[in-house]
Amino acid sequence: MALAPTYARRELGAELKRLREAARLTQAVVAKAHKWSTAKMIRLEGGLVTLTLHDLHLLADFYGADEDERLTLIELMERAEEGQWWHAYGRIVPLVLDEFLALEAQAASISNMQMTTVPGLLQCRSYAEAMFRNAAKVPDPDDAAALVDLRMKRQRVLSEGTAFDATISEVLLLQPMGGREVLKDQLAHLARMAELPNVTIRVVPLSTEQPLTIGGLILFDFADQATPVSYTEDFGGITPHHNQIDVRRHRREADRVRSMAWSPEESLTNIQARLREL
Repeated sequence: MALAPTYARRELGAELKRLREAARLTQAVVAKAHKWSTAKMIRLEGGLVTLTLHDLHLLADFYGADEDERLTLIELMERAEEGQWWHAYGRIVPLVLDEFLALEAQAASISNMQMTTVPGLLQCRSYAEAMFRNAAKVPDPDDAAALVDLRMKRQRVLSEGTAFDATISEVLLLQPMGGREVLKDQLAHLARMAELPNVTIRVVPLSTEQPLTIGGLILFDFADQATPVSYTEDFGGITPHHNQIDVRRHRREADRVRSMAWSPEESLTNIQARLREL
């Protein structure tokens, strides 16, 4: 199963909520003051997203917390961070990615639509290495190696049972990212992943006559009825969307593109056929 929010993180959220209510502030007021969405405040108080030490002190100041209350918050945050393995990667994990990884670890199901690259959770190591080796934004070889390692470790959510539904373009079965041998490795990996009971892979054929979304779209859904979150991905990076109107719009777009794809069975057959050609 996917990792649930830790008890300590729930305690931290509950303590933040208590302090906010004691200060007679609404979630909307606090969110506006810190340029956050109200949905993010809901998730913070529900223990569903991480909090930086800087933001914790900002909230403590805003709520007028005394020294003992502030120390309690820090202790709870330190306990809540236990098991967040990606923090070991330090500076290569910016705040937006920190929240993304926390949500990915907690999601009960993930939908990912990618038309230009294989989704990160389905990439084999050689494909990820080829991507980061040639990425304009990763000039430092050490950073590239760390990002590949991070990507491989992210894939543990699939072995833990998180439901993953991926929709990709047929062009990814044809484009030799990193060369012919890398493509063979990646297609063989896709075929293996497609056999997992919690993984569904659909391929949109090149013959489709409808326009396709450029870039990536990721949807996180949670077992505890917490509000879903979507992310859009392009050359500039990933952007979170907590607003439920945006999330619903993204879900409709994902459904539209999924409807153009081959069935999971047909997709696997075409992946295997392409692999035999190489």
